[in-house]
Parts: sequence; C-alpha cells; structure tokens
Amino acid sequence: MRILMVTTYFHPIVGGMERQALALAKALNHAGHTVTVATCRFPQLGPREVIDGIQVHRVIRPRARGVLYAASYLSSLSAFLVRWRRHYDLIHVHLLYLDAVAAGLLRARLGKPVLVKAACGGAFGDVARLSRVPGRWLFRAGLRHVDRIVAISRQIREELVGYGLPSARIMHIPNGVDAERFRPSSAREPLRQRLGLRGNVAIFAGRLDPQKSLPVLIDAWTIVASRLSDATLLLVGGGDQTEELKRLVQQRNLSARVLFCAEQPDVLPYLQAADLFVLPSLAEGMSNALLEAMACGLPCVATRIGGNLELIRDGDNGRLVEPNDPSLLAEALLEMLGDGEGSHRMGLAARQTVEERYAMPRITEQYLHLYRELLNGTAGATR
Repeated sequence: MRILMVTTYFHPIVGGMERQALALAKALNHAGHTVTVATCRFPQLGPREVIDGIQVHRVIRPRARGVLYAASYLSSLSAFLVRWRRHYDLIHVHLLYLDAVAAGLLRARLGKPVLVKAACGGAFGDVARLSRVPGRWLFRAGLRHVDRIVAISRQIREELVGYGLPSARIMHIPNGVDAERFRPSSAREPLRQRLGLRGNVAIFAGRLDPQKSLPVLIDAWTIVASRLSDATLLLVGGGDQTEELKRLVQQRNLSARVLFCAEQPDVLPYLQAADLFVLPSLAEGMSNALLEAMACGLPCVATRIGGNLELIRDGDNGRLVEPNDPSLLAEALLEMLGDGEGSHRMGLAARQTVEERYAMPRITEQYLHLYRELLNGTAGATR
C-alpha cells in the first residue's frame, strides 16, 4: 500500500500533530507499506529527504499572509498532488485545514480516497478555527468530498457533526504512543541524580502557550509549595508564553520551586525521573504528552476536557479536575504527592490503559483496516 501523508509541519519540526504523523508513518513503513510525506518548505531544510525510510517532500510553499497565504498554499500543494498522483494509492491529511481543502476539491480528479484527521477540539480546535476563518464556504466545499474524517476523541466527533458533516463519514481512532520506548525506567534514581532532581517532582511537558493554562498551574503550585517543602515543578517545553510565565514565577517567589527546562530533544528521561504528571489544559484533542506520561507509569492529574476524559478514569488511573481552578488543581496535586501507595497504583493502571488501548501497533492496525476499506470501495462516501 502506498500512503501519501499531508501535513503542514513534519519532523524535525515537532509538535503533537507532527509526532503522531511521524509515529504512524514509521509504524506503517515497518509493516511494509510505502509512506510519502508532503509538507511545507523551510529555508533551513532541504526540499527532499528520507527520514526513517519515509520520503519527505517539502513542496508546500505558502507566501505572505491572509488570502495570498491560502492561495499559495493551496496552489503549491495541489500541483504536487496532481503531479505525484501515480505514486500513491490514498491521501491521509493530518489537519482539518487548507490541506484538507486541496485534497477534497481534487478528490474526483485524482481518483484517490481521501482521509482527513482532526487534530484538536474545543476553543483551540480544528472545528473552532473552521467556524471563524474567512472563506468558510471553501472549507465546507472541500470537506464535502473527503471519504472519511478521523476524530481522535468523542468531543471532536460531536463538534464535526455539529459543523454539519455526516456522522457516517466520521470515524473515531485515538492517538497512539510507542509503549515500548515510553515505559518506566529501572534506573530511576541515577536518572534523578543526573538531572539534579530530589524530593517530590511534578512535570508538565508541552508548549508553553495559552491553550495549556499554565498560569493556573503556577497559581496551584504556589499552594503546593507552601505545604510541601520538597516539591519541585518542571516545565519542559518552549513557546510564546515562556517569558510571561518566568515573570509570574518570580512574582510568586517560586524561582527555586519551578524549573524551566526548555524544549528538549528527548523528554523521556524527565518523565521517567518524575513522580507525577500534570496537564492543566483548556483544550486538547488527545494529548501526546499525557499518553507518554501514562506509558511511563506516571500518575497523572489532568483537566476534565477533550480526550483527557477518555484516557483518565478519575480515581482509578489518574485524577481529573475542572479547568481554570487553581484550588482544585492544587488539592489533587497534594493528594497524589502525599499518597505514595495510591499514586503508585494509579501509575500502574495508567500504564495498563496504554498497553490495552493506545499502543501504536493497535492504532496502526485500525488505520490499515480503514485504508483497506477505502481502497476496496467498502467505505465510500456521498460526494
């Protein structure tokens, strides 16, 4: 099977969507299928390369902003889809945006099935953006012609139906995680010593931006730090909010209790060295960071939103709290950090959840099943 993946960004540019695209591409390639990726061109990266056996073509060349950005994006991607059409059997788009428009509008001409994946839900999600973007009619026109839309959470599925897309064409396939790589470490103490960590360590990993609601986490950590003298919070990641958050930490006199670890090429050692993972987000599709933390056997505290509701069973394999409430968040963090036996039990249950439902081989097989249906014509859509 020859799969063409289309994504705005791809490795080495890293984010949640990009990590999922790379992980799935590698798994498909390992299973004997040919994966090609079409993505945006960047000056520091070559126009074509092979990454882990995956052919990467940086052919999308958007210019300027606004209407010109959209027009140049669509035209450069469309040209590649037509020119390269003899080299792939189906198109898998990793975002419900311009890529989906191009693939959908060209569906009939290309004669190839088109699958589109929605990456995020809520106020920061794909459907929310489609509802406010100029030229909304063009997006609706493109999406009418795709064969299937994958929702990674039930919330996203409901949003897609509310947007007017036929429920019969929406399929729920969650994100996956490499559970062989992300797992508890047998050398945890040496890891902590190497990273200079001691006492109770909680970790957040991800982008430092408003979607993650990190000021609320810092307010909650002010309460935690006043009650636990050995508690340290690690913020692993970078983003537009970094300087604002550093100022907030200084204002709260937390500079010794909150460590900014910047964006790391490999977050695994930090997860394996921590005692607890926290995700205070306002919106999520299905968080890669949360999946990775659960795979590492970490007890997790997350907000009661999006895909978190499917990953975390409150009180069983983690804790769920309402978003935007520092007091409730602090209470859950203190409870988990103060109950070693209960936290250990939740961490084991989190690992088991990943192994049973979200390990990448399981997710890959679900996609392969859908690909085969599309290619055999048994999952056709009204176009």
